[in-house]
Amino acid sequence: MDQAQAARLERQINREIIARFPPGSVDRVALVRDHEDPALEPGELLIRVFAQTPDGSLDTWAQEHQVGMRRLRREVALRLPETQ
Repeated sequence: MDQAQAARLERQINREIIARFPPGSVDRVALVRDHEDPALEPGELLIRVFAQTPDGSLDTWAQEHQVGMRRLRREVALRLPETQ
């Protein structure tokens, strides 16, 4: 995947994820490619979600949005099997 393809994919994922959650709960989404994170295997992608929480607790956000995140993981895994 070249840089232009990755940028398009990141914009698409960003729009879809932000649309799925209540306004203000997700700041942005970043697509991390294998050469950007040594924990990723060649060809793998990681979707990193930057969330907003009133109390600053990521645990609180995760509990409040666990159903949405579970659905998102399932859909992304079906559409983009190379993501984690």
